[in-house]
Amino acid sequence: MKKDGQFVEVSWDEALDFVADKLKAVKKQKGPDAIAALSSAKCTNEENYLMQKFMRGVVGTNNVTIAPDSDTALPSPVWRLFSVQAQ
Repeated sequence: MKKDGQFVEVSWDEALDFVADKLKAVKKQKGPDAIAALSSAKCTNEENYLMQKFMRGVVGTNNVTIAPDSDTALPSPVWRLFSVQAQ
């Protein structure tokens, strides 16, 4: 994680709390559809199922896609979703 401009090692708890806080802030400020998830065809069906259940049930969005594989280019709308930098 970056602190004071430097990457530092942190515990899993601190890293997950940071991510959760950022996701909550984005959801509160811009709504759940401002968040998207990208999963992989290299994950198991169960892992991809859990990702979509988390995004729909917890985050409240249908913005979930599964990339066919790491060697396949994603459609440009997907790249636009993931190229936006969080502030």
